[in-house]
Amino acid sequence: MTKYDVPTMDLEDFIKTSIQPLRPEKVLMKMDIEGSEFIVLPHLYKHKLLCENSITAIAIELHAWVKPSFNSSLTISSLTS
Repeated sequence: MTKYDVPTMDLEDFIKTSIQPLRPEKVLMKMDIEGSEFIVLPHLYKHKLLCENSITAIAIELHAWVKPSFNSSLTISSLTS
């Protein structure tokens, strides 16, 4: 595997400053971030952004092969409870 340094952003901050002020009725998020979902999803969940009044629908490609690298127990059901 080749390591690449890429610019990043805080998705929580982007949602709170760029999406929520528009007060959209529905928000669909598409996520395919090659394993980093095991970092990003818990962060969004912690800040209560995975709920009906923030992100109303999400399409995620989970990359199970990377889960052990993050020592993650993340499942979709763990985010919907």
